[in-house]
Amino acid sequence: MPLADESPFENPETTSKFLGVPIDPAIHLDEPNYRRRIEQCALGNDGRYLYELTEFTTMIL
Repeated sequence: MPLADESPFENPETTSKFLGVPIDPAIHLDEPNYRRRIEQCALGNDGRYLYELTEFTTMIL
């Protein structure tokens, strides 16, 4: 999923964009409790709920 560290609506030219993969693969954007699920995931992963794509690919290779 494409993400940005800043709001892409408030700052569309931000260079802080990256592709991320959820740490918990059961988390989906379209689920009703998405926000709660990512908060729970972040609590158990030093505040993170995503792997940056480069980090994820090194883990699976």
